[in-house]
Formats: sequence, C-alpha cells, structure tokens
Amino acid sequence: MSFKSAPLPRLLLAASASCLALACASSEPVDKSTAPVGDIEIFSWWVSGGEVDALNALLAVHHDHYPETQVKNLAEDLAEQARDRLEQRMSDGLPPSTFQANIGADLFKWVLFNGTDDADSKVEPLNDLAEANGWFDTFPQPVIDALSYEGTLYGVPANIHRNNALFYSKAVFEQAGLTPPATREELLQISAELKDAGYTALCIGSEHWWTLQLLAFENVFPSVAGADFYQRYWAGDAAPDSTEVAATLDYLNELWPYFNADANALSWTGGIDHMFDTESPCAMTVMGDWAKGYLESKGWKAGVDFDQIPFPGSNGTFVFTADTFPLPKGAPNRAGALALLETVGSIEGQIAFNVIKGSIPVRTDMEPSEFDSVAQNTMREFASDRLVMALSGVMPQGSFQDLGPAIKEMLGSNSKEGVLNVLANDYSALK
Repeated sequence: MSFKSAPLPRLLLAASASCLALACASSEPVDKSTAPVGDIEIFSWWVSGGEVDALNALLAVHHDHYPETQVKNLAEDLAEQARDRLEQRMSDGLPPSTFQANIGADLFKWVLFNGTDDADSKVEPLNDLAEANGWFDTFPQPVIDALSYEGTLYGVPANIHRNNALFYSKAVFEQAGLTPPATREELLQISAELKDAGYTALCIGSEHWWTLQLLAFENVFPSVAGADFYQRYWAGDAAPDSTEVAATLDYLNELWPYFNADANALSWTGGIDHMFDTESPCAMTVMGDWAKGYLESKGWKAGVDFDQIPFPGSNGTFVFTADTFPLPKGAPNRAGALALLETVGSIEGQIAFNVIKGSIPVRTDMEPSEFDSVAQNTMREFASDRLVMALSGVMPQGSFQDLGPAIKEMLGSNSKEGVLNVLANDYSALK
C-alpha cells in the first residue's frame, strides 16, 4: 500500500483550520455504569526495559478501574514488524482492539486509507470521547491538529517524546572535567577530548537504520537548519539538495569517528549499553527520550547518573512524536477498547506511563511535581520551544525507505551522494 500519490503532510496541515469543528459522526464515550469485560488486544512494538514497564504501569491503572478486563500486549521486537503484522490483521478483517501508531503519517495511513480523505477510514472518529473527557481543552493544539482530519479526532496520545535529545554520563563528564556541549562545534571538541582521555565519546546502535535517520535528520539537521527551514523542508517547500542538507551530512561524517566502532552490530538498546561499560565507558548517546526510560530501567537515576539536553545547536527547537492509539472499525471488544483509550488519556494513566517511559504527558493540566527534574525541564521546553514533527509524522507511507540505509552506507564511505540521490528521488512525495 503506497501513499505517494496522497499529499499527506499537506492534508494534516489543512486539518488544523477546522480541528474543533464537531459536526461529524463520532464514537460514543464509555458508559461507566456498565463496566466492560473480556480481553482487549493491543498491538505495540514495546519490548525493551522502560517501554514494557511503562505499559504495564498504565495497564495496572486500567485494571484498577476495570478489573473484569484483561489487556494482552501483542508486541513485536521492531516497529516495522509490528506494522506488518497489524496490516495483515487489518486486511484479514481481524483488527485488534487498539494499536500503537506514531502521531501523523503512521496513524493517518489508516485514516486516509483511500489516499484522499477519510471516507474509507479504517478507524473510528473519537470526538465524543474527547469531548466527554475534556481533551480538546487539555491537549495542546498542535497535537490535536496532528491527530485530526477536518475536525475529526482519530487517536488518543499517551505521551510526547522529544527526538532531538542528547544524554550524557554525569560521572564521565565529572571525571574528564568537562561541561555538556551547547553547540555542534563544542560537541566535536568535547568528543575529541573524551577520545584522547580514553573514553568512547558517543555510542549508538545502528543495526537497524532508523537510529541513523533520527541522528541525521531529527538531531543534526534541525541544529544546522533551524526550525523554520526544517519544517519547510519536510513540507516539500525546499530543494532536496539544499545547502543545509549538505552541511548536515558533512557534519555527521565529521562526528561519526567518535562513535563506538561496533555500532552496526548493535540494537538501539545495545548501543546505549556502552554507557555502562567499566572500561572506556561511553560518555554520550543521541536518542529520543525513550532512552531515559531505558537508562532508568537499568538502574540509573535521572539527574544523578545521567542528564538530558537538546542536541547541541538545536536549543529552542523541539522535534516531537507521540505514541497514539486509535479505535479500529470492527474492534472485537469495542467497549473495552474505548475504556482503555479513556485510561490512556487520563491524568492517572499519563502519570503512571510517562514517569517510567521517559516521555512527558501530553496533557497541559498535569502537576509537574509528579515528575523528576529532567522531565520537568522537558515539559517547560515543550511549552515554550518551536514544535516540529518528527519524520515518522511527515513522511508519506512508502517513501524515503532507502534513506536510512543510504546514511549507513555514507558513514562507511564518507560520500554523501547516495543520501542526496535518495532525497532527490523521493522528495516529490512530500508535495
């Protein structure tokens, strides 16, 4: 299934103008006088430490309210595997009760199923559920916009993740007598000093190419180009080989020698594990803030053992994504699914989930004191920084599939031509 013919990012932008118009049919809110029962299937790609723990905490909240229901997490190791399995279930007419989808294009491939509008949507509208729970007042407008098509809301967000984040070991920086980098130039300088001192400066697991795509185009690129150009570029309003892109790739090639040599053999969690090495520990890792939940699942404490800052040079730009959950048409336990979606969007559920996951709540009416200092800082920046959506939210389905592999090949050859060719070939899909 390809959406190359559907200008999905444009449709998402157009949706924002009428996001609060409620004149369309919507699913009814849960009637709590009749508590749902039975099994609820949820599809996700949450399998690592921090992710599973966060989901279990959310489900524990749900079970307290609805003890007669049992939620089954049908998880896959990789997001793409989860999406493939979901697609097979949906095509067979056997949808789960709900499923995980990134905000934006990943969710909207099921909404704009015919590539044009939501007439053939495979998921139900959720406006009435949102109205009943006050979500139109407590979810930030950019998030509502990215979940809606022409006034119809189609997903419930569990969180907000920051993708342009750098984590560093406080012990390594203290031992080396260094302060965290604020600019790209400082990052290069500090990486060189760390390497000379016997540390691994940066670590990443790039066995699966998405980590390199995140590094290049959700961390380095916004730090080079700024929020305005980043947004214009991924809306299809720039030249695919713009000087900002070339500068991004040149910088990444310059930074890459400071990463762990075994990156291509490791998963994203395996790369982060180098921070726990006893000899030549890794000082920094570049990853979305789900890394916070993983580090804490391994026994480290935020603000004590590690800290989080925006990727150097990208201060003021907040590259975000969100884990969202829709209601599939034909869901086998519709009442149970609606009740679970209520829990996902509730204050209690958002606290339980995000304290562990490493992300922050999407709701604006949360008490910051429920969270640690790192999360509180991220919450302040989410409220004040320029918000731009991560690539999973703006890339049309089926496009740019060769971008990650091309970045991996570039880092082995130091030639950026392959990456520029992929961008040039697929860029028209954004328009």
